[in-house]
Amino acid sequence: MKPTKVFRTDFSQDDLWNRIVTLAQQAEPEFGFSANLSFIDNINNDERTPEDLCTYFGKDSEYSCFFVVDKLTLNHREFPLLCVDLWEKWGNQFRVIPGELWGVENNLSIANMDFQEFATAVDEDGIFRGFY
Repeated sequence: MKPTKVFRTDFSQDDLWNRIVTLAQQAEPEFGFSANLSFIDNINNDERTPEDLCTYFGKDSEYSCFFVVDKLTLNHREFPLLCVDLWEKWGNQFRVIPGELWGVENNLSIANMDFQEFATAVDEDGIFRGFY
C-alpha cells in the first residue's frame, strides 16, 4: 500500500514543520499502530490550497485522502493537520491532531471506516481528537 501524502503548504517555520513530521510518525502507545505517510516538502506548494492539491490526484485515485500542513496547522497549539477526502465527497475536509493521525490514515487507507465517520466526530472547532 502506498503511503498517504502529507503536503507542506506553509514554509514560514521549519522547526514546527520538523516537529509535526516527528509527531505524525509516532506510534500509537497502546498497540504500536502508526500512520503510513510520505511527506512532500516542496516549495512549489507554498500557499497552495487543498483544491489546488487535489489536482495531483485523479478522480479515480488509489488514495483515499491526503493531509496538509498549512498556516493554521503551524499556528495552532495542537498542530491539527487538514485531512482532504479523495473518495467519498472529493475535497471534503476536517482537521486531525497528530496523535490521532494514525487512526485516520490506517482506517481510510484500507476502507475500514469512511471519511464521514471521522468528519462527523470532530469537536466544535472542527478538529478530530479521537473517539471518546
